[in-house]
Amino acid sequence: MKSKIILLTSLSIFLLSATILATLAQARTVGVNISDSFTHEVSVEWSTNDTGTTFPPTYAPWLEPFNQTEWMQCTISGITGTNVSAQLTQHFKNGTDLTRPGWLDIDTGEGSNETTTTADMPMLLISPNLETNDTLYTTGDFASFRINETITRYYPGGPRDTNHLNLTYEVVYVNGGTMTLRQTSNYYWDKTTGVLVEMSMQVTNQTNQYLTTWALFTNITDSNIWTIPEHTPLTILATLLALTTITATLAITHKKLKQKQHTTQIY
Repeated sequence: MKSKIILLTSLSIFLLSATILATLAQARTVGVNISDSFTHEVSVEWSTNDTGTTFPPTYAPWLEPFNQTEWMQCTISGITGTNVSAQLTQHFKNGTDLTRPGWLDIDTGEGSNETTTTADMPMLLISPNLETNDTLYTTGDFASFRINETITRYYPGGPRDTNHLNLTYEVVYVNGGTMTLRQTSNYYWDKTTGVLVEMSMQVTNQTNQYLTTWALFTNITDSNIWTIPEHTPLTILATLLALTTITATLAITHKKLKQKQHTTQIY
């Protein structure tokens, strides 16, 4: 009877521990704070040997606004649990700005989509400190995406540990001809904060003898989330004073030792 009680107790502890570990593994947290902001530069590339094709491709009309964009800035405006709200400003090459609100649940991956009044938020933020094979979010369309690796990459603030996701797929359409569409996307999030720091999307479209390629790149250029402190004049002055003090101390010590040595020689 006693052994059965011990066995049941051990089993209960094991199941409880497993439940706690599973809960911890699925937990998602917010790695940014209100007023945090980050800015990405945006660039688009496009080429084709089909003289009958114009930019943007008919299947990607959203590429045109990005082609006219110089940079985009996201400023965190609110945090409730795992829900993050933000203001996203899109700065165009003609000098105009478009600012729209957006929101994202760091846990589920649900968030606002691109409309005339809201900005696209999913994939812009994920939970910090995710590891290789962790899913981006716990539910929804992005729950099947898993971190491929954690690698160090270099940005204006210096080297950062980043979580990398690669997505590659190929689709073939046959309708009065053959069109092969291949897309490769790479996402990099800062591991400490969960902020998207770099993204590239490259597409090739082979339609019969015609080849069209295009790419979208974003890269973080500025953020108040991490900074490298600069040496202000006050800091430099303090350093010089410290060096002067150390030099003077060494000189006095050397002089005393020399005098002591000289006195010893006389006696």
